[in-house]
Amino acid sequence: MNQSRAIWRALTHVRRAGVAIAMTLTFVVCMALGIGFHTPLASADESQPSSGSAAMPDPTVTLTIDKLTPIVTQDSGLSAQVTIANHTDERLEDGVLALYTNLQHAFTSRTEVQQWADDDSRIPVPDGLESVSVPEIDANGTQTVTIDVGKDDDALQSIATWGPRPLAVEYSPTNGAPIVSRTFFTRSWDGLDTQRTPQLNMTVVMPLSSTQWQVNTNAQTQLIKGNGDHLPNPASVVNFSDSTQADLRAKAALGARYPQLQTIADPLVLRSVSDAHIEGLMQMGAFDMTAYTQLNDTDLYAGAGIDPTDWNAHASLHAWRTMVGDNSANRNTYAWQGNGVWTYDALSQARSQGYTTVIATHNFENLGDNGAHTSVYSVPTDNGEVQVLAAQPVLTKLASGSETSRAASAEKSVAGRVARFMAQSAFYQMEQPYMERNTLVCMGANTSAREVSEIMAALHNASWLNITDLSTLEHSEPLADGLNAVALLPESEDGSSVDTTAVTAALESLRQSRVDVQRFTDSILDVSGKVPTPSPSSSPSPDASTEAGNADSRGSAAKAWGEDLLQAHNTMALLAMDGNNTMRNAMTRGASDFASTLLNAVNITSSNSINVVSETATMPVTVSNSLPFPVDVKVSSITNSMEIVTSRMTDAVVPAHGEAQVVFKVRVSTAGSTIATEKLLDRDGRAFSSTKYTTITSALQISDKSGSLFIIIAFVLGALGLWRQFHRKKDPDE
Repeated sequence: MNQSRAIWRALTHVRRAGVAIAMTLTFVVCMALGIGFHTPLASADESQPSSGSAAMPDPTVTLTIDKLTPIVTQDSGLSAQVTIANHTDERLEDGVLALYTNLQHAFTSRTEVQQWADDDSRIPVPDGLESVSVPEIDANGTQTVTIDVGKDDDALQSIATWGPRPLAVEYSPTNGAPIVSRTFFTRSWDGLDTQRTPQLNMTVVMPLSSTQWQVNTNAQTQLIKGNGDHLPNPASVVNFSDSTQADLRAKAALGARYPQLQTIADPLVLRSVSDAHIEGLMQMGAFDMTAYTQLNDTDLYAGAGIDPTDWNAHASLHAWRTMVGDNSANRNTYAWQGNGVWTYDALSQARSQGYTTVIATHNFENLGDNGAHTSVYSVPTDNGEVQVLAAQPVLTKLASGSETSRAASAEKSVAGRVARFMAQSAFYQMEQPYMERNTLVCMGANTSAREVSEIMAALHNASWLNITDLSTLEHSEPLADGLNAVALLPESEDGSSVDTTAVTAALESLRQSRVDVQRFTDSILDVSGKVPTPSPSSSPSPDASTEAGNADSRGSAAKAWGEDLLQAHNTMALLAMDGNNTMRNAMTRGASDFASTLLNAVNITSSNSINVVSETATMPVTVSNSLPFPVDVKVSSITNSMEIVTSRMTDAVVPAHGEAQVVFKVRVSTAGSTIATEKLLDRDGRAFSSTKYTTITSALQISDKSGSLFIIIAFVLGALGLWRQFHRKKDPDE
């Protein structure tokens, strides 16, 4: 130990002894005077972290707890790794990073625990555990420091009772004010000669779902324009980034590593991972049933391509059985809560779709942090009984990757949240040590594999907890049932975070894009199976051998492809309704682009201009098809002139990956110029794809002069006829 550390340890022991003597003297005086005794608050001039309003962190220098021993056992010691970030433009001189605690303090209320986490507590922390020197930190630089407190440390060995303890991490630069981050560590039962009370039962559930889906534009292009014999699965139009895929696979593997971890999986995610050990299935795409009930517009969802058969319990079970290749395989299905709340109507809707058990992750009991109890409810609905498993709010928030409040700065890191989780659960056990309870903790969809692993590893040393499975929780005695349970349900959507305006707008957009895809399959795609005759100038189709086959087979293949197009769109629509704003926007935009690409895959090519030197001519127009199946369309042409006109309409059957040429007749009655507008129409006469324009110029000047000459001659002859009529002599016989 270097000299500075020795001096720091000596001062710590002196301060600890001084505080103890002061407390003893105060106690004696108070007893003599008949005054009640309480633990003194830390004074501002004590050489320990100040607290309350005097210890607001300097925002220009921050501490991040990267690693921390959340549970101290007889053999573990305590270790912390802290990153100090200097956000200023000045260098920080060398300093000291130290750990302080209060070995004798026992938290007395949930409020006191939260106040310590929020840096709003006057709990004294006179017991120094360890300190290390910190080298100077450059402007806008960082420094990572590790502190180790050995298992034989006198302070740790002096802890005689189990439970959570306050832990202050203090950084003191030579040229700046101390910066403190307040967290926790928990002393387990291990090695302590104390009476043990019944363990708190806990069920930990991890959803294997994701809000990180993205549109796979390459798969979209291949599905629309690829080879008809090797088209991708319509489900492949969405996928994950490599990093998200890796994290999901890591999470899927945790079920085997930690058998006590209960995994409820989205079948769509299961398609992208392998060897997932799961206990149950949730609705496809983590569809937000609560938002579905809150909007109460089934026609709008149906128009967007989202039907209850896409997300009911049977759909999830069928998808999973297909993946494992066993039609008799079985897993329980659970309705996972979305952004809305589980009202009576929402529970009834879930039950009507085959879900007998729902998971309430938030805003169900509306009692805030009401401790830990068995939050199982049996609720009768119009469609049958529903069992509600409600998650403990504080522990679930921490396990979902969120701090309990904005002021709880230490909980912004994984290590800080895990430390708070263990301390909070220990306090819940100590709060009602003899009550039989089974509390539910739910992780979040985006809780990383690392955080899940750290929580489960820490739970292994949590001697005050008994980790159970979902079956045990489901068979627990309900906290309320019948009308009593109904009375506890949220009466309205007041706690809902569903953005009904944004969801409605997304559904409207999805409905329009699905109308376009449906229109293509019904009125553009050729499902007759007839082999179209390509024009002499058309490029050879790569599917020529297929086109020579049986007409029925070709027609069936085209129909199946059309169904795949609709399924691809519906997959994006379903994922757009999982409740995540970013994914909703991405999937809605992806569906719109998908429909647009499909319709624009058939287009026309015409001459930019033609010259007509006679009264009749022809105007060729080429229709190109980059799709893997033929299309049957109409081509229209119209001019903005009465003297120069074209024929109006002609049909075109265009082969897969090929072209077809149609010809319009042009009739000219005068010299001049006009523009012909050519459009592609579906078989119902509705325009699609891009519009082309052709300039038609007529050069009939000779015909015009001849007409004028004929008029002049006629006028002269008429005048001569009149003159003769008035000047001739009449015959005597007349």
